[in-house]
Amino acid sequence: MSPLDAIFHALNLLLPALAVALSMAFSGRVFKQKRPVAGTFIAQTAIHFVVCCAVLVIGLIVTGRDGKMMTYLAMVFASTTVQCWLSGAWRK
Repeated sequence: MSPLDAIFHALNLLLPALAVALSMAFSGRVFKQKRPVAGTFIAQTAIHFVVCCAVLVIGLIVTGRDGKMMTYLAMVFASTTVQCWLSGAWRK
């Protein structure tokens, strides 16, 4: 695999994490009930991106392949849990 192919493969691995992170941070702004713990949009996106990347890497290690639907399901579940924590919904 050439270095350019490796870069494209890594970017394609992390692109779903970026998409989920942006959508969760945006939906947190639209549907928020309280002021979020991480105040800025960029901070929320960064937190979600790190969590989603960690889940994708763990899924890659556990299953041996990237792009498994169970990994994507775990990524969305983890991101939803983080959004619940960031919005302060766990205090109710």
